Amino acid sequence: MSNRRKAVNTSRASTNSGASQITIVGRGKDGLGRRYVKIRVGKIDLPPFPLDRIATDPSSVYSDLVNAGASLFTLKAKRIVLEALEAQIADAPVTFRVAIPLPSGGFGIYEQLHGFKSGGELSDALKKKACTFFGTPRLHFAKALQRHRKKDKAGLRRFLRRRRREYLNELKERVEKLQDEGTKLTPPLERASGRFATVFAAGALAIRYETFPVKRGPLLKAILSCQIDGLIYAASKPAEPQAEGPPSSNWRNTLMTFLRDNRFKFVDLDAEKLDSRTHTFGSVPGYFATHNNVRYIYLTNKRFIEVLASDSELAKAELAACGQPATKSERFVVQRRIFSNEKNGTGNFRTVCAIKANIMDGSD
Repeated sequence: MSNRRKAVNTSRASTNSGASQITIVGRGKDGLGRRYVKIRVGKIDLPPFPLDRIATDPSSVYSDLVNAGASLFTLKAKRIVLEALEAQIADAPVTFRVAIPLPSGGFGIYEQLHGFKSGGELSDALKKKACTFFGTPRLHFAKALQRHRKKDKAGLRRFLRRRRREYLNELKERVEKLQDEGTKLTPPLERASGRFATVFAAGALAIRYETFPVKRGPLLKAILSCQIDGLIYAASKPAEPQAEGPPSSNWRNTLMTFLRDNRFKFVDLDAEKLDSRTHTFGSVPGYFATHNNVRYIYLTNKRFIEVLASDSELAKAELAACGQPATKSERFVVQRRIFSNEKNGTGNFRTVCAIKANIMDGSD
C-alpha cells in the first residue's frame, strides 16, 4: 500500500469536542485487482478493507470507526465523515478515459499552426517554451489563489460554482441542439461532465488572475469541443466484437457505470429512517438496504428502465436467474420496506428492483 497520508478532521462531524482524527494511511490493490484502503483513528490502525465497502456497506464502516474511537453518533456526523472520505479517495475506485478525436481538416493534433510551417515546428516551439517557463504559471496561479482564498473565501467558492454551472448549462444546450439536428452522440456521463466543468472553472480563475492570457469565451468553446467531439466519436465507433460468453456483459457495463457514478447519492436505509411525508420515493438515484442479512441495492422500476432502456427486461431476467432476487413476478420486482413512519406496516413498502450489492465488486 502507498505511504501517502491524508487526514480527515471530524471535529465538526462530532457531537463532542474530543473527536478523533481519521487518517487515510494507505491505498493499494490485492492480487485480483480489488482496491483497498487503510484507515487510522487516532493511534489505532484499522485492517485494510475494500474501497467499495464505503459505498455498498457504510454502516459497517461507521461501526469500525466508532469501535476505534471516532465519535459518530448522529446521522449528520456520519454523512460528513462519509463525504469527507469520499472526497479524499474519489479518484481511486475507477479511472475514466476520455477519447478526444483529432480535429477534422486540421494538422494532426492541431487545428491551426499559428504561423508555423508544420505541426513538427509548432511542437518544437511549444517544447522550448515549456522548458523555459516550466513551473512559473503554476506558482503565479497558486499565489493568486492563496491570496484570493484568504481575502474572500466565500466569493471564491461562488465564482467556481458559477463557472461550473455555466459550463454544464452550455453543455446541455449544445448537446440538445446537436440531437435536434440529428447528430448522433453518446449521452455525457455526470462525473465526466463535472470534471470538464472543473477544468473550465480552474481555467476561468487563471484568466481572472492573468495567469492564462486568453478570453473565457474561447476557453469554454475549446473545452466543450473536447468533450462533445469525444461524445460524437464514441457514438460513431463501430461496435467492438463481443467475446463469447454470457449476453449480460452489455447491460452489465451500463448498470455498473450508473451505480459507480451515482452511488454516493444513494440513501442508506440501514442508517437513515425515511418519512413518506418528507421524502418522495424515487427522488434519489437509488437506495442501499439490508434484507435477510444480505446487502441490496434498490432501484425503482422506472429508474431501472431509464438506465438500461431496451436491455432492461433481459437484465431483469438474467439477474433473477442468478438469484437477484428470487421472485415469481414476471416483472421481476419485489416489495421492500422504504419508509418507517406509516402505522399500517404495508404502507412503508414500495415496489423495487432489488440487486445484491456484491454486483459492484464483480461477483453475483
